[in-house]
Amino acid sequence: MFSQAFAGLNDSSGHFTLQGFGYGFSAGAWIPTGPLSIIGSHPCFGPYLNWRNEQILIDVNCNIRVGSSPNEYFVKKDDSVYKTTYFQSVFLGLGFGYVINRNRDKEVNLIGGIGYDGMDILSVPTNKGDTLTQTTKSLNVNAGIGYRQFVHYKCVGNIIKHSYLEIQLKYNFVHYANNGGTNLGGNSIMIAMTYGALYSGYRYQHTW
Repeated sequence: MFSQAFAGLNDSSGHFTLQGFGYGFSAGAWIPTGPLSIIGSHPCFGPYLNWRNEQILIDVNCNIRVGSSPNEYFVKKDDSVYKTTYFQSVFLGLGFGYVINRNRDKEVNLIGGIGYDGMDILSVPTNKGDTLTQTTKSLNVNAGIGYRQFVHYKCVGNIIKHSYLEIQLKYNFVHYANNGGTNLGGNSIMIAMTYGALYSGYRYQHTW
């Protein structure tokens, strides 16, 4: 059992630490609320890089949302209004976390973040052979909770690779502008499953 391995790495011969760098990939669902819900729910996915110690987590992450809207909505571009179902979106930002509970190979984290949220809401071919596009942007401030389960580890010298699964629930505060078109006010919820790896150290300590 991995939990038994966790216990074994904290014996009198050495000191196990969760401080280190890592990477991961998440996939799940992006669910808009309020008037923004006309866009519909969409699959989301993306990579991240992170650093952590025993209590604090910091990451740089990207989250991509894809798929057409199930509903038509209106977008104003220049002096014309277009009916569209076009949608794609990306988030780029910083994430932060704080471990509020750990029990051997399991931990519960408060998580949050801030970043850029962009949403492409129009892509229409023109008679000139080019494409007419429209993007709306917003600051994204998010908060939520994560449950992480370490599932495997591998020792290479003094470095330990920890593999883990985590389920995250986040609420995203955003404000998309669509002047002259359909109201896209509202926020969003993200539910995602994450697979990640953390590279940390194992230090020998004398007991005399």
